[in-house]
Amino acid sequence: MNQKIPSRKPEDILADLINLIGKYENLDSSLQRLVELCREAFQAEACTLAETDLEHKFLKQIVCAGLDQKFRQFMSERKVRLGTSETGERLHYELISDGRIIEKYNLENDGGGIANPDIARQYGLKSALCQPLKRHSQIIKFLNIFTSQDTPFTDQNKYLLHLFAQQAEIILEKFESAQNLKVLEKINNAALEMAKANSEEKIYQILLKTSFEITNAEYGLIRQLDYSAGELKVVAKRGMDRNPPTLKFGKGIVWKALTAGDSHLADDVESEEWKNIYFENMRGTHSELAIPLMVEEVSVREGTKVKKKTDRLEY
Repeated sequence: MNQKIPSRKPEDILADLINLIGKYENLDSSLQRLVELCREAFQAEACTLAETDLEHKFLKQIVCAGLDQKFRQFMSERKVRLGTSETGERLHYELISDGRIIEKYNLENDGGGIANPDIARQYGLKSALCQPLKRHSQIIKFLNIFTSQDTPFTDQNKYLLHLFAQQAEIILEKFESAQNLKVLEKINNAALEMAKANSEEKIYQILLKTSFEITNAEYGLIRQLDYSAGELKVVAKRGMDRNPPTLKFGKGIVWKALTAGDSHLADDVESEEWKNIYFENMRGTHSELAIPLMVEEVSVREGTKVKKKTDRLEY
């Protein structure tokens, strides 16, 4: 491996690794320091933390240490499609099974989705070792080292990378738990405010305000279903200058969420999946989340009779 990297005693590096839990208050800085320590421990040319989104079928690097700015920028912008081929810029599905360590050699000719062959040749990278972190929902993270060595990795190498991966899992869980507690506190406070509200309009505004606080949304709205007309009308909005028009039956992601009775997320509203469904509430929207809200015991007229039904609101 790269002998140009100043090497400290392994116990000193591991001590710094363990201290990461209490030392950093920011997730990004904690993970950045972790990959820097991992690179130092292996005396590797580069170390990255990658994230695989199984639902949207791609892998991307989220943290990178080593080599130069050009390399780090390339790695941060690179997206690898998941597929069935182990050549080129596709990563084989079988390689991302939970817990299975990945060894890859001859990166200059066959990156196998782990590395880009052109970049590998440019920087003299010949091999990679990748340790999956615990799977969480549709996301799998990998801790990767890239080196100029062309000999097999030892069991000691693999165990050391496993230790770093375990620490990465602890860091992620720490910040996720802290974030979940903050979100739960905001939700509880909102529930208390809504319980004291004296109008539906006030409840809607509290709901939208809280939604903005726990997401990175730029605008939001609540639509109410008019059973008799079969339309979704805007009853509250936030971050918008004017009301979008009423949605007729079947139009927009909110109708898809309504008919399915479940939340729907469009990560990219311009993708083929939403081509004939998406309705633009505001110009420049990239992603949209629609969530059905249930309101029991709504009076609905059917012919000459009035019945109680369940209403749904969408935002």
